Parts: sequence; C-alpha cells; structure tokens
Amino acid sequence: MAAIILGSGTTPVTGTREIDTDATLGTSYTFSNGLTESLESVVFGGALLANTIIHGSDIKSIAFGTNNVGTQVLNFDVWADGDVMIAAGGTGGFGALAKLNMTSNSVLLDIAGSGKGMQFDNDDMTFFDTQDSKGLIYAGDYSAGYVNRSIVDKEFVETVSEQVMHVAQGNVLYTNAATTTIVTVPADAVIWDVQVWVITGFTDSGTDLLDIGYTGTTNRFEAVLDISTTGFKTMTLTNVPSRVGATNITFTYTGQNGDAGAGSAMVYIHYSLH
Repeated sequence: MAAIILGSGTTPVTGTREIDTDATLGTSYTFSNGLTESLESVVFGGALLANTIIHGSDIKSIAFGTNNVGTQVLNFDVWADGDVMIAAGGTGGFGALAKLNMTSNSVLLDIAGSGKGMQFDNDDMTFFDTQDSKGLIYAGDYSAGYVNRSIVDKEFVETVSEQVMHVAQGNVLYTNAATTTIVTVPADAVIWDVQVWVITGFTDSGTDLLDIGYTGTTNRFEAVLDISTTGFKTMTLTNVPSRVGATNITFTYTGQNGDAGAGSAMVYIHYSLH
C-alpha cells in the first residue's frame, strides 16, 4: 500500500488516502512530473516535465535546493503588497537579492535595499539610482565597438570633446552697460581665435568700442574695437592662442556718451580642451 495526497480541481484534499489495490484497478502505478515512489511512499521532488501550478492561499514562500551544509540556497517570498522577494541563503541565513513587482502594464526590478533598479512600462523604460546617483556604469571600455545606437559614457564624451574645437558665442547689445560673460572655460582650455560680427551698427553719438578678454583683464584679446558699422570686423588680436586658466571670457561695450539707441553684435570665442 502506497500513500499519496490527492486533490480535485484547485482544492487540495487533506489527509492521507490509500491507493486501492483492487484487481480491477490494477496493481502497477507510474509516477511522473515530480512525483516519485519510494518504500510505498509517493513524494514530490523529482523533475517537473509538464506545466505545473503550485497554488493555495497559504503558500507564501518557495525554496529551492540545498548547499553542502543542508541550508536552502534560493528562496522566493511573496509579500503582502504583492512584491516577490528573491533571496539567496547560506550558513548565515538569507539575504535579499532582488524585489520584483509586476502589474498589467509595468514590471519593476529593484535590487533590494540598494535604491537601484529598473522599471519597464508600456511607453518607456526607467533606470534609477537613489543611493549614490551614478546611474548606469559600463564594466569596461567598450568604445571600440560602439555603433550608431550605442549609449556613450562620460569618459568617451570627455575624450571626444578634447579633440574638437568649441565655439562659444555672446550677444552684445547697445544696452549692455557692464562686463558680460560669454563662456566659462576650464583650466585646460586654449583660446585660439576671437571673431566679431556686427549685425546692427551701434549708434552712440560718440564712439562705440568693444573690449574682449577675461576676468581681471577685460581687454586681453581685443581692445577698443569699433562696432559702429555692420559686418565681420578686422581684428587686431593679441595674446592668441592663449591658455588663460579657469576663468570667464568676457566682452565690454562702451558707448562714449551713453546715448546709443541701437546696436547688436555677436562675439565668437574659439577654444579647445586639453
């Protein structure tokens, strides 16, 4: 006589039921899909070979496997809020590895306790990092294999930036009464060129002059440039190229009598990073 737990539909039958050994039913039985028979006892623990549902209102946790000291090594817990916690165990007990939450239109995977994870919704994908705000980090330098759709990293962008010429622009207006910053450059910047294009001539009743330089030396690159007429100006640049350190590149417009009623110009600063 062998013992087996039987169920009907989705309602399990409790207790132990005897398998009838009546000749009309036969005396040979085959157990499969995770059921094995040993010493007249049928147990669950073999290989699942067919679709199998484990159900029941009291089932909250499932553990798989043991390590070499008999401790469970992988555990799934369903929490009251619907989160599935996936944990690994060892001699020191279980430690949460990940939290999984799924709805009809969203999947959230959270590295439990780390503030890092990803969420997939119907219309977008979001990666979050509330612990140290580093975001996604490549494990190595993959730039040699980048394709058109690759997401580049900070190191790659900075390297490329050092290989191109940057052009910053500032708009000079007749109403500018003070020194104005065009761009703030880092310590490794080299200024290669400065150009000025007067869109509308400045109309002070006296002179209309423009200085271009940096904080502390506001006429370092160009001094008293006449901007009363339109067009690109002929520059008498000094100290170009120049490495000026971390500073603000500036322009200063001076109308001699302070009565200009019109005037507009663009200043272009060409620089590179090294």
